[in-house]
Amino acid sequence: MRAIAFFNNSGGVGTTSLVYHLARMYAELGIPVVAADLDLQAHLTAMFLDE
Repeated sequence: MRAIAFFNNSGGVGTTSLVYHLARMYAELGIPVVAADLDLQAHLTAMFLDE
């Protein structure tokens, strides 16, 4: 199993968008993905949920 982690102290640099798009791309390629959102604002979680 491989793990990829993204971390950044400052906000507004696109980390959440990057993680979302990479996770989605890997999932579409058939690779099992777990995306864990540890941000208190939970923007990554919201991106994966349908409106």
